[in-house]
Formats: sequence, structure tokens, C-alpha cells
Amino acid sequence: MNPIIEAYNRVNEFGREHGLTLKVISTGHVEYRMELLKKHEALPEYTHGGLIAGVADQILGAAALTVSSEDNKQVATLDLQIQFLNAAHTGKIIVGSGYVTKAGKNIIFARGEIREEGSDEMIATATGTFKTYPRPEKP
Repeated sequence: MNPIIEAYNRVNEFGREHGLTLKVISTGHVEYRMELLKKHEALPEYTHGGLIAGVADQILGAAALTVSSEDNKQVATLDLQIQFLNAAHTGKIIVGSGYVTKAGKNIIFARGEIREEGSDEMIATATGTFKTYPRPEKP
């Protein structure tokens, strides 16, 4: 695995706290899995939308990072747009896929979607814009 992606996984407290697991499919394409727990609820049996938005940012950012890391750069979110389509239910596993749609020298655009595992019904779709910046000596 790419050293920048490895470092990201090591220091990513949000991902660790919420049990997110990253799979790099290819450069510019990632997948995350996560079990929705009671601690993620806004209402009984329903996950808080803010958590889903945070997961969307993780997904798109990681997709962008697979591209920027090839130039020894990291990314920061400039813009995140999310569309909530259906409720996310406690006890289910969600799967999020992220794809880079365009990568320039300093800006990367990505899109993604989140579904319950085994379902064609989307929970959310998202788009994001990311700024690349040089990787610090020690992540």
C-alpha cells in the first residue's frame, strides 16, 4: 500500500473511532465499510445524518488521496455537497464508494455514494472538491 495511504490510516482518528475500513480498489477509486451502531443514532434505529456526511467526506477524500499521493501530496476538503436519499439504520453495514472525476495539479474533484450492504437503495450521494498540498516530513 502507498505510504501516504498507510500514514492516513494510522492517524485517522475519525475512521478508527467509527470502525471504518478502507479498501483501495485502484487509483481514484476506494471503498469504505462501516457498521452503524447505537452510538451513531439521532433517533432510535436511525443514524445521524452528520455521521453519514462525515463518512462521505472520508470516502471522497480517500479517493482524492489515492491520486494526490502519487505526487507525494495530501488533500484537504474545500467543498462537500451531500444529498440524503434514504435513512440509514442501526445494525446495518454501510458501503461507500468514492471516485475521482477530475484531477488537476492542485484541485481534485470526486463523487461517491453510500448504500446499505446488499441493497441497491442509496442512503446518500455526495460530491467534493479537494486541495492538494505537500506532505509534511512526518505525518
